[in-house]
Amino acid sequence: MLEVTLTLLLIALGLFYAFMTWNYGYWRKRKVPGPAPSILTGNYPHMFNMKRHTIYDLNDIYREYKHQFDAVGIYKARCPQLMVISPQLAKRVFVSDFKHFHDNEVSLMVTEKSDYIFANNPFTLVGEEWKERRADVTPGLTMGRIKTVYPVTNEVCRKMTEWLRKQIRSPPSGGINAKDVRLC
Repeated sequence: MLEVTLTLLLIALGLFYAFMTWNYGYWRKRKVPGPAPSILTGNYPHMFNMKRHTIYDLNDIYREYKHQFDAVGIYKARCPQLMVISPQLAKRVFVSDFKHFHDNEVSLMVTEKSDYIFANNPFTLVGEEWKERRADVTPGLTMGRIKTVYPVTNEVCRKMTEWLRKQIRSPPSGGINAKDVRLC
């Protein structure tokens, strides 16, 4: 009886392992470089324990591969994802080849009811909504307009940096209130 139970347990563990690692050859088959994933978390080792934000895990991967490749294949648990590293490739994806990359998983998580501002971010929009928003934003991003706004933006950034440095030197007892940043 014990042997049957252990055999069934081993088979169940083997099936679970096979299920969790089934997609881990996705990028290798397509000859896309990338770090080796871990079981359960893929390339996000702090996904479940939340000891570190996932953006730092992505930053580690970026720093490791930025001088070698334009893009790398990573995994979010079992799901393959492509991490675009090169600015030239990112421009190609967002501009000329957008019709092949227009849907993203962030757009599925955010609605205008849950977060109006983030839901209207061009990076979270899909399909026709993205095209419309891009048509609204693009005329404001001409080289002449950017050159005109740059000194003002630079001054605001300088003032904010100064204010944050003051707050860090002698922080208030309750911490820094983010609403006060708009006053600087």
